[in-house]
Amino acid sequence: MDLAAAKKEYQKYLNWKRKEGLPVNLTNDRSSLFTCLLQSLYMIPYFVRKTFSMPSPQLTGTLSQSQILIQTLQGLFSNMMSSIESSINCNSLIDKFPLFNDKLNNNILIKDYVDSFFKGINKAFEDVMEKSKTAKKRKIKKMFIGEILQRIKYWDIKGTKKLKNEKIEFCEIEVENFCGNFYNAVDKTFQRKEVEINDGKGGKISGYQTLWINKDPKIMLFHANVKKNQVKMSDGTIEILKNFYPKVFRLSNKTEVKKFRTEKSRVDSKLRVLIEKMNYLSTLNLTTHISNIISYLPQSSQDLSLSLQRLNTQSEQYTQNLESSISHSFYLKSSIFQIKGAFKPVFQLHAIIIREQKSELDNFFCLIYDNYKKIWKLYDRNAIQEVNESEFLQLCTTNIEQNNVVAMIYVKDTAFKRKTDLPMQNFSVNTNVYKKDEYLSYIDEILYDKMTYKNINSENTLNGYADKELVKLIKNEYLSRFKKFKKQYKELKVKKTTTKEWEGLDNFALFLKCKCSEDMARWFILDSVIREFNPEKSLENLQVNPILHLHLNEFTSISENTPNDCLLAKKNYTIYNRYKAEYTEFRIDCEIAFTLLQFLINGDIEEVSLCIFLFFQQSRTFNSPVFKEILIISQAFLLYLFSHLIVSTESYSIDFIKLYIKFIKLVNSLTYSESFDRAIKNLSKEIMKISIENFPKENIDELAKIYYEWDKDEIDIEILENLPIKIQELKEKILIIEPCVWKDEWTVWSVVDWIRKELNEAQTDYLKKWFDFYIENSNDLGKINYKNIKAIN
Repeated sequence: MDLAAAKKEYQKYLNWKRKEGLPVNLTNDRSSLFTCLLQSLYMIPYFVRKTFSMPSPQLTGTLSQSQILIQTLQGLFSNMMSSIESSINCNSLIDKFPLFNDKLNNNILIKDYVDSFFKGINKAFEDVMEKSKTAKKRKIKKMFIGEILQRIKYWDIKGTKKLKNEKIEFCEIEVENFCGNFYNAVDKTFQRKEVEINDGKGGKISGYQTLWINKDPKIMLFHANVKKNQVKMSDGTIEILKNFYPKVFRLSNKTEVKKFRTEKSRVDSKLRVLIEKMNYLSTLNLTTHISNIISYLPQSSQDLSLSLQRLNTQSEQYTQNLESSISHSFYLKSSIFQIKGAFKPVFQLHAIIIREQKSELDNFFCLIYDNYKKIWKLYDRNAIQEVNESEFLQLCTTNIEQNNVVAMIYVKDTAFKRKTDLPMQNFSVNTNVYKKDEYLSYIDEILYDKMTYKNINSENTLNGYADKELVKLIKNEYLSRFKKFKKQYKELKVKKTTTKEWEGLDNFALFLKCKCSEDMARWFILDSVIREFNPEKSLENLQVNPILHLHLNEFTSISENTPNDCLLAKKNYTIYNRYKAEYTEFRIDCEIAFTLLQFLINGDIEEVSLCIFLFFQQSRTFNSPVFKEILIISQAFLLYLFSHLIVSTESYSIDFIKLYIKFIKLVNSLTYSESFDRAIKNLSKEIMKISIENFPKENIDELAKIYYEWDKDEIDIEILENLPIKIQELKEKILIIEPCVWKDEWTVWSVVDWIRKELNEAQTDYLKKWFDFYIENSNDLGKINYKNIKAIN
């Protein structure tokens, strides 16, 4: 099903809702067809196939099947977008999205079921619409979702026989934590094998074991979370869980729980605590970065010993440089050895999860640090034993070399009270040393982003770990750090800093952080890395996203004041190694956002509208600060696009105005900047003025009705309530709307005003000037009076 066909289906759905008198909300309609497509494309087929490949338990509880279905889907839908965002390890999201591209990974049989998916969706949709003409909205939604799953059940995904005339039965595994780290479904591989397992009664049960293997690094970890009293499990199901997820699951049957705990209560309770932490950390997407984490650790015990020796002899120097960084190798060392004079971190390495592959099954064991005895303990399936320093080093280095480390868990040291006046990470102007141990607060940035936006009130929040106090600590650290950067920059500016003093990446970052935002600065540095150190390449010769490289070519030099030494420093491969942990995550964000910008620059309004709907409808799940920066830029481009169209278009049509209204509604739903929200609304009023002035007089009544229905709350009702009305009178009433004055916040209105002056520029020049302008003005706070901005006309 191509993009055009998908759009037609979506339009049919909207038309049906209008016909039935149901509200049409293009941005928040969770039951809309495209929302269902986006959120269920990968996970629902796997979930249903997994469910029906296992022997179905007898559902004997108070919950009905429909209730279990709805609960399951709620968890599924809430995790879908963040899963897609965090799991794709490729150049572009579009390359993996069948709606847009036929480039398929041979290991993922997408092509085998995409057509069936749409056929099933369409058929389910038609049936539900037929059955639900008089039903209420909530009932329609439930039936719609239920019918989708009913159809999915009969898909022939892998050539297996279709199931017929069977009731839908659901496994009791709660989908919210069903696959933990393997929720990321897009870039994974199916592996199914037929197995026979004990049914708990001396017999055998035939079933399928489905394995999801992460490509890089190859991690295999399965765990299930069964909520108590949800359903009763049969002995056979418990045996299945024990075989598939040994020692890493909760049981809902009280008798089984009691029996299970009495076997190795101490081991199990410790493991349960550990797995809870792992489950929580999987929501932070830490395990997606394991290969990057490992790359920053010493590669051998000899390297580690040398590093420790250097660290002990230079503890005072390292104290200042590392005190606010989360450096994996540093904390690995500081957790084992007492380092004289070293700063005690907020987070300490608490556990290392290690996988050893033995024949068909993987053996997981954990090294857990005992904060009371100050020793490491080795937890495996059969024993608990203490580990001395040399044994710990041997275990770690061996498994690091073999890529067996699954996760390294950091927890807050509750006994440590963080001081608010601690000095920040050292970005001194005289520093030009690249230390392998410095990790640039990578992990604490992830923790800050995820906990601030998603997990602060999550059920998975662990006491003493993801609490409000911790978020506050990290947030204050960032604020104080940024203030210090600005202060240092002002001092350098007063001194008329020479080129030599700007040498090195640290100072380049400092310079950028004062010119724009902290995260935007890092992103510019990463962009230069993405170019693969070939600034001379022409746009025509590039084999990757052209709009991304257009941007990079135009911004090799960020500002006239940027010294050449900094630009040369960016080519250093040391810098590439230092930032490669952030490379993949930010590149995905950049690719998505610049794909949207490419559509915008080409003026393809329909494609842009659809792109926004698919990519940005739930943009708050994309927690990267850089992504949000680019989203702001994208919104400004929308303003540019429409102001350009309004100015350059001689004739106006009802369809164009309707499209504009639809577009602005979508953009408004994404806005998290209050000033930007006001700017869009005021631009809308300007467009309304011009369209009314230029619109054919015979159709003015129709136009006024459109505006009236569009936003009764935001537009002065008196302007439009007395229809028909003369054009001049309407214009005069619109003009007397109280102008807005923004205080203490940079507003996009100045950008819009500047954009109008650049409409005749070539696109490449325009793009360059736009970003230059954005950087120069992003921190220029002050009052901008709407009265002083020229009207579009």
